[in-house]
Amino acid sequence: MKNKKGFTLAETLITIGIIGVVAALTIPTMMSYYRKKVKSTRLKKFYSVYMQTIYRATEGGNISMSGEDILKSVANPDEMFEYVNTYYVPYVKFAHLSKTKVGVFAGFPDGSAMLIAKSGCTAGTACVHILFCPENKDCTQTNVIDNKNLDNLGDGKNRFVFYTTGVPGYVYEWNEKGELTTTTTPNREDALRSCKNHYRNCTKLLYIDNWEFKNDYPYKI
Repeated sequence: MKNKKGFTLAETLITIGIIGVVAALTIPTMMSYYRKKVKSTRLKKFYSVYMQTIYRATEGGNISMSGEDILKSVANPDEMFEYVNTYYVPYVKFAHLSKTKVGVFAGFPDGSAMLIAKSGCTAGTACVHILFCPENKDCTQTNVIDNKNLDNLGDGKNRFVFYTTGVPGYVYEWNEKGELTTTTTPNREDALRSCKNHYRNCTKLLYIDNWEFKNDYPYKI
């Protein structure tokens, strides 16, 4: 009979150990890449749908969806529900739509969601804010879903702020002092610095980067 050779127990254990080390080193990187890809894809899709909605609802994007024709008071869920049904529902497919204590929660078929509310502003403007969450669970927390000041809830990782009053598609940008600026097209260097200083500014950086999380993005995704 011919001798049959196999792996010894020590060799098998060493091989398993090596596989374990390689997995421990690569899996976190793969998971991080996957999370970035999912969030990037959903942000890009949301912005595309958002802009198309504005274009259709305003007959070519010539008029801002300020909501002044409907939104007469601050943090009014009934008015906001009417607003969303008027400007969004005819053009956007929602998986879920419901009132919150201050506005509206809207879930999308891909698992993302948005909160939309009016937080108040100077006379003659609607100040409608959108908080987009690539994963809807990040929009459903009690301290988030019932907070009218959505512009303060962007964290640069799970929640991103959009602004619907003024130039269609305009996204927030603050200076280093936390003051809202009027510049709508900063260069990337300014946008990156602004994102580092204030979480909510990161929407602008991502917009410039085509909704991709670049290697120098300041927050771990």
